[in-house]
Amino acid sequence: MSRTNAAAVRPRDPSTRPAVLVVEDDENLRSAVRAVLEFLDYDVEDVEEPKDALARFRARPARFDVLLTDVKMKGMSGPALARKARSLRPDLPVVFLSGLARDDDLNKPDLRDFPLLAKPVSMATLKTALKQALARSAPGP
Repeated sequence: MSRTNAAAVRPRDPSTRPAVLVVEDDENLRSAVRAVLEFLDYDVEDVEEPKDALARFRARPARFDVLLTDVKMKGMSGPALARKARSLRPDLPVVFLSGLARDDDLNKPDLRDFPLLAKPVSMATLKTALKQALARSAPGP
């Protein structure tokens, strides 16, 4: 493994707040999710456009502990964004948000195990989903 790749997959320092990259094209929902996550003591970066999220992730793949993304967005879907981000960092946990009851793209093997939260999402549901996502990605003993 090259030095760059080793740094990209280095485990997060547990003394720091988990960093969440939020991708949501609805400004009001994005703002509400950000407020909830900051209240829950997460370090949050939020963006409207999936292409901007991917650029941030490419620039610093080790920065984010979890990707929280809408499923249906203009330009690139949440599943497509997740696949591109995970091609750079395969251990990246993903949590999806959707106003739809289901999405066939999320039933494909590479994304089937990630949670799909219904919008509007409650604080308790969001908290639980992120905690579980982070626990699954934590390095073993």
